[in-house]
Amino acid sequence: MLQKHAIKFIYFEFNDLLPREGTSGGALMPIYALLRPHGYRFVASYNDYIVTDGEMFSVSNALCALPPLAVNERKPT
Repeated sequence: MLQKHAIKFIYFEFNDLLPREGTSGGALMPIYALLRPHGYRFVASYNDYIVTDGEMFSVSNALCALPPLAVNERKPT
C-alpha cells in the first residue's frame, strides 16, 4: 500500500527518537526512515504524557503525510 501511495496520512505512536536497548515500543527515526523513501513527509508530533519519576518515559504521536505531488505522480498498477 505504501508503494502504491494508497495511504495519504500515517499517524503513529512513538516513545523515543532512537531505539533504546532493552525497551519495547516505537522509535520515531526508524519509522520515519521506513516512510521517507515512499514519499511521506513529517508533519507534526505531540506528547500524550511524560513520566519523569525514575528514567524519563514519554508517549508521543506523529503524523506523516504524502504530499499531493507524490500522489499525482504515482504510476497505475
